[in-house]
Amino acid sequence: MIFKLLGALSVGHRGSLTPTATKQRQVLALLLVNANTTVHQAHLMEELWECSPPAHAIAALQTYVMHLRKALRPLAGGETRLRTRRGGYELVVNDGELDVDLFDALARSAGTADPGTAAELLREALRLWTGPALVDVTAGPVLRAAACLLTRRHLDVVGDRVDLDLALGRHHDLLGELSALVHGHRTTERFTAQLMIALHRCGRRVDALAAFHRLRQAITEDGGGPLSRSLHELYSDILSADPKLDPPPTPRPTLTLDVVPRQRTCPMERTSPKEWAAI
Repeated sequence: MIFKLLGALSVGHRGSLTPTATKQRQVLALLLVNANTTVHQAHLMEELWECSPPAHAIAALQTYVMHLRKALRPLAGGETRLRTRRGGYELVVNDGELDVDLFDALARSAGTADPGTAAELLREALRLWTGPALVDVTAGPVLRAAACLLTRRHLDVVGDRVDLDLALGRHHDLLGELSALVHGHRTTERFTAQLMIALHRCGRRVDALAAFHRLRQAITEDGGGPLSRSLHELYSDILSADPKLDPPPTPRPTLTLDVVPRQRTCPMERTSPKEWAAI
């Protein structure tokens, strides 16, 4: 069984069991966001109808669950994955079946790995995202909040991976990506700070300082508060060309000599001309 929330909602191999009915998709998405825990009927009804549930809300919800249970059964080997619990429902998801769980597991693994390995693990985690979380689900208030949390987690991991790449001296490779991130998140200090560092290391100090001023203007236009102290300190460090902002030293290649062990003399090499003639 494969469940995907990081982009379009998808169930089964190539989405073969993904429901098309709007309400069923909402129920399924909310159960997946809370996989392996009981989701109470009150939360499901809040998601489906917000503050105005119809008179037949309970019956309608039970019908949606019945259709979902029937749809999921073929890929579950006849097992009932969608289970009725006291006051609600639980969708049982095994290890490795939900993309959100895989994303979190890879991010956790990166936290204990060396920088190079950690960067690759985070890249693998980010490849699980095919678009904004729940992009094709008509979300109510509960799913909107869940999608917001997933999006925030995604941006945190993007920022962590960029930090690792900067630490590995990949500032030239990051310029295009960081420019796009700053354009899409114009008031996010972290991405602007990373872009400033990358530009400075590429010898573009004027552009790095200009990025700071664009951020300050964007935050002012949005009615936000002052920039953080750490960003002001970064600005001052770039102005003074502080050596601590220099890129990490490139590791010098280790020269290895392949030592060929002394070969034993071939018997023919020890043979005298007379002995050779006699062979």
